Amino acid sequence: MLVGSPRAVVQATLGAAKVAWNLVDVTQHKGSHPRMGALDVCPFVPVRDATVADCVACSREFGRRLAEDLGVPVFLYGFASDRDYRKIMLPIRAGEFEGLDEKVTPIIRV
Repeated sequence: MLVGSPRAVVQATLGAAKVAWNLVDVTQHKGSHPRMGALDVCPFVPVRDATVADCVACSREFGRRLAEDLGVPVFLYGFASDRDYRKIMLPIRAGEFEGLDEKVTPIIRV
């Protein structure tokens, strides 16, 4: 868990995601938990005076920067998604990592 200002939390989370990108090879992953990539889920949860809207803004900023910096697909879910079919994880995870090519288009929308 990271706690701090929205900007600091997004920056730290982005740094951690970049480390995972460099160290984790999901093509070698074996297990039973459905997954989409080295960083499967990255929730931003309100604590203290933060609001859900603050967390949505963090999620969208983090997703935009992750997609731009690493060129990876980002699927927002829950309150951060503007698409009804992405409000829950199950449809996003369908097909898992191996089925990702079918979900990604040349234009990545975050």
